Amino acid sequence: MPDSEENEKGGKVKILQLCNKSPWPAKEGGSMAMTAIRKGLACLGHEVHSLVVSTPKMTVNSDEIPESYLKDGPVESVFIDTRPKALPAFRDLVRNVSYQISRFHHPDYEARLKELLQGKQWDAIILESVYMMPYFDLIRAHFNGPVILRAHNVEHVIWKRILENSRNPLKKRYLAILKNQLRKYELDAVSRVSFTACISDVDAKYFLNEVPDARLITVPFAVENDKPDIKRHEYVYKFGHIGSMDWAPNLEGLRNFVKEIWPKVIKEIPNAQLHLAGRHFPENFPKSSGVIIHGEVEDAGEFLQSLDALIVPLLSGSGVRIKIVEAMQHGVPVISTPVGAEGLDLVHREHAYICETSRQYIKAMKQLKESRVQISENALLRIEKRHSLEYATGLLINEIEKQ
Repeated sequence: MPDSEENEKGGKVKILQLCNKSPWPAKEGGSMAMTAIRKGLACLGHEVHSLVVSTPKMTVNSDEIPESYLKDGPVESVFIDTRPKALPAFRDLVRNVSYQISRFHHPDYEARLKELLQGKQWDAIILESVYMMPYFDLIRAHFNGPVILRAHNVEHVIWKRILENSRNPLKKRYLAILKNQLRKYELDAVSRVSFTACISDVDAKYFLNEVPDARLITVPFAVENDKPDIKRHEYVYKFGHIGSMDWAPNLEGLRNFVKEIWPKVIKEIPNAQLHLAGRHFPENFPKSSGVIIHGEVEDAGEFLQSLDALIVPLLSGSGVRIKIVEAMQHGVPVISTPVGAEGLDLVHREHAYICETSRQYIKAMKQLKESRVQISENALLRIEKRHSLEYATGLLINEIEKQ
């Protein structure tokens, strides 16, 4: 690690973390993953400084972040208006460059990053998602050490699956262009960085197949070792979902579930309820009997523990569904599609129920009345073994020290 002379193998590592959204508050998957790695690094005695993009969807001022969060390391924010705009989108379409990526490049962020690179010696720089790759050339102009791409998902695979599920011919053509542009950029990024830290073995295998010379490791999503008090209550067919609706795969999967699957559930289990939590539910979200929309909730853990099972009906997406890990940590059984459970190596009816059809969902909901304790205990053991802070962060640090 050439840029910090005082660092020795096994000593304190100084890391600059570049985030495409604020890790605080840690209420959705990406922010939770960024927060977890900050906490893991701090717990192991390392130093982390986060420079984050504040966006219209997730606006944060550094002064708002509580001291209890900052004890793991400083957080600075730079506002970038990442909202899609017609003229820049058309410009990038003509230039055949990825508009999804270019929205995150801004001179204000670049200026602050340059100051940080020139003002302090770092041992490694983490790019939280491919959306921070526009700053790679600037980093390399001032820093010779390891630059790590932390891949929360295979982003272009998400767009590929959205494309496959789209029925509008014009929309499909545009989505195909966006997907191809993003795929080219993402695979090039994986080939350029020191190594890519994938969140699942599935994603690592995919990248290796596409970029055989890529340097890849798997660093799973980590959870704190503090066990929450697991509350058991009477099984009353109370199901739920939690997730931000401004992430397209969440909205797509949940719309389909409420419109296509849930009416058949209600027909067979009339007293079933579906509680939906998360930010940015659209006003035109489909309504159905037994569906209650809560919007954003104050305490995700409390919401999860009020459920008999978490429903994860994703049809597209990539990476790891962090809410599944969180639910399992709280002792809440999970019913998921194969896409939702991807990357977690869950065994059907041992760690969770993996379903695709309405008949499979209904069967799982009925069987959980008897099996939920065993299922949740199996899942919790798996989470403790595979997703501890020390284990996941240790994998990352070990790879950094090899560079």
